[in-house]
Amino acid sequence: MITGLLNQWLSVYRATWTDDGMGGRSEVWALSGMVRGVVAQPTAKEREEAQSWAAELTHTVYAMPGADIRRGDEIRSETGERFRVLAAVTNSRATYTRVPVERVQPEGE
Repeated sequence: MITGLLNQWLSVYRATWTDDGMGGRSEVWALSGMVRGVVAQPTAKEREEAQSWAAELTHTVYAMPGADIRRGDEIRSETGERFRVLAAVTNSRATYTRVPVERVQPEGE
């Protein structure tokens, strides 16, 4: 297990939709849960793989196997960094979940 390497609490946010009262819908990000993880720089091979997905991979998050993280979620670190989840993959021995992510800069920053 990689439990000792997971040195951060990461917040996982999931988009939900609410009626805006005027016939439309608004997207709202709601806290889905907290996971132990680590945010790492991706390797050159991982960046090349992401380009074939037409995505810009900026970081890789590692979490416990079975962590409730889904494509499209947003992960927020203790330092305030925000990342959009491109995929979530558990390795064949189920020792960790690898999550390729793209760093998101909120509007106005």
